[in-house]
Amino acid sequence: MLVSNQFGISAWHPAVALGYFAAVLAIGFVVDNPLFQVLGVVGAAALLLVLDGVRAARLVAGALGLAVLVALVNPLFNTRGETVLFTWWGGRPYTLEALVAGVSTALMLAQTLLWFASLSLVLTPDKLMVLFGRWAPSLTLVLTLSLRLVTSLRRKVARVAQARAGVGLGGGASLGLRVREGGLVLGSVTAAAFEDGVITADSMKSRGFGLPGRTCYQVVRFRGADGLLAGIVAALAAVVLAAAALGALAVSFFPEVVFAPVGSLSVCAGICYWLLICTPLAWQGAGVIRWRSIASSI
Repeated sequence: MLVSNQFGISAWHPAVALGYFAAVLAIGFVVDNPLFQVLGVVGAAALLLVLDGVRAARLVAGALGLAVLVALVNPLFNTRGETVLFTWWGGRPYTLEALVAGVSTALMLAQTLLWFASLSLVLTPDKLMVLFGRWAPSLTLVLTLSLRLVTSLRRKVARVAQARAGVGLGGGASLGLRVREGGLVLGSVTAAAFEDGVITADSMKSRGFGLPGRTCYQVVRFRGADGLLAGIVAALAAVVLAAAALGALAVSFFPEVVFAPVGSLSVCAGICYWLLICTPLAWQGAGVIRWRSIASSI
């Protein structure tokens, strides 16, 4: 299977995709400017919706709801700041500065969740094996199996519960019976997971796992477009990180909110960050257009 036969961001070389997500995550952690963080949340949410469609809407809504909760709760514990909006519980101040700091933290959390969700869709387990299989085969295998563990266990729990209900062994009406039934289902699924682990270990050993000279079952080619993308991503991310290192994007929340003066460097960093966010969206759109063009000509 050739990755070059895919379309959109999934056609990126795994190393380029990993570098892109590493860049946007690094910027999200380093730059605490709320304006840049809003761009990050919008870009991460847009990419996730493009990749996963309607199914991603719940995750986006959940991440935004969690961000609102974190932003509102932060001033309840952090009482620093000069602008008091109101007082509560024995005169504790609820300050504007703490609220803005909470918004910054909440936006960083939201975009991190959304970027990682997109990363899990783009960097599938087979691509992780391509990237790290030769250098750290044991760690890569553990990570790959861990990524599918939760989904696999969920399916097995549903099948076991359905089978027991079909023979009249489902949970009763009382809480104790439901807890007992859940424990039985969980125990059987856990035993099956251990058995699957033994079977997987025997299968990997019989196929020569760990021997020198291993090859990947997926053929991945580093094309000229991948090199161009890597250069663009590196250049755009370098501009933003350099601006952050030089203090052009700095924000001070206490004792009052103070943004760094807007200058040519900060404006250039904002443009570069927006272009960095739009890169996978534009590539995905071009891939969809190309696919529809090919499909219409068949």
